[in-house]
Amino acid sequence: SRAEALEAAQLTASARRPSAATLGTARAIRAATPPHLDGPGAAVGQESLFAEATSGDIEGLRAALNSSAAEVALRMRDGSGRSLLHAALEGGHTAASQLVLSALKQQASRREHFHEIQVQLMRRDAAMLAGGPDAAGVSPLGVLARHQEPSLELAAALLEAQADVSH
Repeated sequence: SRAEALEAAQLTASARRPSAATLGTARAIRAATPPHLDGPGAAVGQESLFAEATSGDIEGLRAALNSSAAEVALRMRDGSGRSLLHAALEGGHTAASQLVLSALKQQASRREHFHEIQVQLMRRDAAMLAGGPDAAGVSPLGVLARHQEPSLELAAALLEAQADVSH
């Protein structure tokens, strides 16, 4: 039955050992998931969402894909392993399929932007570590400059790492 297939899929998924990052993401998603997509009624909410995709219910799909649980909805799979996009395409609904595709693109764009911000923060952190002054106000470049024969290679590497030249 469909319920048994869903339960088997959930058991298979729970048997995997997710990473700490995955668990953190899952907790964040779970916290943002409306009750009808999580908890005891999740199967009903999921079936309803797949029914909306299969029948081409644009308003129902739009509401789910514009909610805080959009990422959860886009990652859902039914008992046959189908995504919302599969369901919309199998139902022959162009508008519903395009809506799901658009939501997938938006999600990818948001995640890309988030990762770009993370990279910028890591670079800023590395620059602070490579160039930031110590308690006495002396930067790593300042320490190197105090040597009798400072390494030009190290100086170039520190400058490349955006070391502070004023200390």
